[in-house]
Amino acid sequence: MMIFWFCVFGLTLLALAFALLPLWRKPRALAFTSTSTLNVTLVKQQLVELESDLVNGFLDSAQYAEARRDLERELLTDTKTVFATDLRAGRWMATLVTLLVVPLLAMGFYQQVGDTSLVARLIDAQNTEADNTLKEAPSMAILVQRLAERLQKEPNNVDGWLILGRSYLVIGDAVNGLAALERAYALVPKNVLVALTYAEALAQTNDGNLSGRPAKIIETIFESHPNDPNALWMRGMLAFQQGQYAEAVHLWVSLRSLSPNNDKDMVILDELIHKARAKISPDMAALMPSAEVVSPLAPTPPVSPSFLKLRITLADVFKDQVDPEDSLFIFARALEGPPIPVAAYRARAADLPIELELNDSMAVLPSMRLSQFSRVMVSARISKTREAMPKPGDLQGEAGPVTPLQAPETAGSTAPVVILINQVRP
Repeated sequence: MMIFWFCVFGLTLLALAFALLPLWRKPRALAFTSTSTLNVTLVKQQLVELESDLVNGFLDSAQYAEARRDLERELLTDTKTVFATDLRAGRWMATLVTLLVVPLLAMGFYQQVGDTSLVARLIDAQNTEADNTLKEAPSMAILVQRLAERLQKEPNNVDGWLILGRSYLVIGDAVNGLAALERAYALVPKNVLVALTYAEALAQTNDGNLSGRPAKIIETIFESHPNDPNALWMRGMLAFQQGQYAEAVHLWVSLRSLSPNNDKDMVILDELIHKARAKISPDMAALMPSAEVVSPLAPTPPVSPSFLKLRITLADVFKDQVDPEDSLFIFARALEGPPIPVAAYRARAADLPIELELNDSMAVLPSMRLSQFSRVMVSARISKTREAMPKPGDLQGEAGPVTPLQAPETAGSTAPVVILINQVRP
């Protein structure tokens, strides 16, 4: 309604502008009023008298000329003053009349011819039409029911079952939602989106717990799609829930390296990585790679468990420099691959010389085991700071590359790989 009255006010001002503008324009020609005409008549009579006095000798030529000039000057002054006064008075009077008459006439005409309730009725009609449109639109539940009926005729429509399952979950029907997602999963169990959506839905109905069937689905998908962002995300969540915080960090850092830095989801991912790192022991956290050194994971075929027999000894020249309580770290790293160890063991310097066996159970990350690599380097380091991160002054030794063994029954007859600690880390 306010818009209507603004339009009325604006149009009224426009009409007044058209009406008043001509009144205040400079006139092209001056027109004398009746008063100025009277003054001219009087001057003419006085001129006749002056000529009579000149003829009769009452005035000489000089006096006649001066008197005539005075009359002409007086006539000119009176005419201008009268014209200007009359013209200004006429303009102001016309302006006042226009300002009063035009709006009054317009309002009177509208009251007689117009309809003041028309605008309100138009607004009500628009609101009613919008309400009717909303009322006529089917509800979410009706749309879901229609989709369910349609899928009874199209049982192999994977996208349809996926949408139906998600829709059921949105309206709070978890039972039918899981049933629809299970139908989609049964049709394409190797589809990453379908499988992980089903696993996530199963977890949602169990307070977000991924153990059990969701875990099996996630692990199966991750084995076949180790570089898929969704698979990395869900496998990291599973590792985190299982307390495998180092594994969660490794998976999420791998996901971080695959994603653009300006992705808003990366803020959440960085928070999760930080949270998982905080739960790892300081020694293990020091071994975790950063996003800059992690390369995407490559699929690895199933292999039998591997092991390495090692014998670690300390050079005689360093025996007096070692405290029995110094930490002894033993690692196996892939010759070609990420720098994180595929197996690690911690002992004390007092245990030297020591013989041990590195195997898949000693993996820092479950996704990076000794059996996945054909060539590794093995090393041993004595740390006086008792920290896993190498420091200048640490004593160290290295051997390799060596090939992990895959026949545990022959371990007794296999000679160990000897690592001699005989170097000082610069």
